[in-house]
Amino acid sequence: MHSSTDHLSQIPARTLSNAKRVSYRRPLPDVPSDFEPTPTLSNDWEMKALPSTESDWEMKALPSTDSLSTLLRQDSSADLLQETKDLESTDEVVDIPRRRSNAPPTPQTRFEKFCQFLLDMEEKRYIKHKPLVPNKARARIMSHILLFIHVVLLIAMLGYNHGFASLSVNPMMGPDVTTLTVFGGNTQSAFRHQPAQVVSANLWRFFVAMFLHSGLIHLTVNVACEISVGRNVVLWLGYRPVLAIWLISGIGGNAVAAVLRTQMAVSVGSSGPIMGLFGANVADIVMNWKDMDQPKWRLVYWIINSILIFASSLMPFVDNLVHVAGFVTGFGAGLLLLTYLGHDQRKYYIFKGVGFILSIGITYMSVAFLLAGVQVADNAPWLCHILLSIKC
Repeated sequence: MHSSTDHLSQIPARTLSNAKRVSYRRPLPDVPSDFEPTPTLSNDWEMKALPSTESDWEMKALPSTDSLSTLLRQDSSADLLQETKDLESTDEVVDIPRRRSNAPPTPQTRFEKFCQFLLDMEEKRYIKHKPLVPNKARARIMSHILLFIHVVLLIAMLGYNHGFASLSVNPMMGPDVTTLTVFGGNTQSAFRHQPAQVVSANLWRFFVAMFLHSGLIHLTVNVACEISVGRNVVLWLGYRPVLAIWLISGIGGNAVAAVLRTQMAVSVGSSGPIMGLFGANVADIVMNWKDMDQPKWRLVYWIINSILIFASSLMPFVDNLVHVAGFVTGFGAGLLLLTYLGHDQRKYYIFKGVGFILSIGITYMSVAFLLAGVQVADNAPWLCHILLSIKC
């Protein structure tokens, strides 16, 4: 067999890369005496050909010590270059320590807290419970229906009246007193000192009067309240309780006013039901104080709204006695119809009992006194003044 040197001289250079089983092995560098030293090679590469089982030749190349150090330097340079590229390609943000201010944050004023509450009040009412009507668009349906009814009735009254009455007769830009009475205004002449047949024939006014308005100004004020407040109330309390509270406070407010008022005036408007919704919200806060989100600010909000609506009683054809009675009956309806979130059975029965008396009880007794011909306003005129009425 020829030597390895003679064999390499006979093989072209290109055949080395085409050999079937050729491997290149690097020799180990000089290591301590714990390992066997690498034999010294005279040439840079020594080719060893070993016959395989398939009668082929396997070419093994072992580089010299100088070649090994060169390769190691190249490998380390390549690794360092790759690490540098990786570091440059990253977008890592380096935190630079800064001196922190020891000054405490500026506390919010009460006015700022109240403004923040107004912005967040629709998003959260209870601590754990979610809205009964999760879709805000659906919560506006009731307000839109009421707006449609109010506008249609006002247009019908203006058509019956052949236009607007003079400002000296009705400064609210609406029809005259006769038209309001014909369409269902709550007039004392239909109930005071009248027989039971006449009273029973006019009970429908308690229902219709809360959909009528004395003019465009009166309608604008009430519709603004219905849209802004009604949406939030329906969103969290649901359609059925809100509709029931609306009807109870509207009918109850007009019935109480008919019993206690002595002046022969005509009153219309949905302010009584709106005040009933305010009272129901106050009842919900009182009944579920521990489960309510920010109950103090929420109570302040509804009290302020009630005062503003009560101030609108100074407008013509608007009775503040209906407002106060609507708030009381609405408060009772809220205790009766809204959900008590606590677990105290004793408080539950107290709330429901008081709510029944203030809502259904007062409304029923007012109608019963009217049918029985009991003149409460003549026998106890102080009751009207207790309710802060200016039209007793």
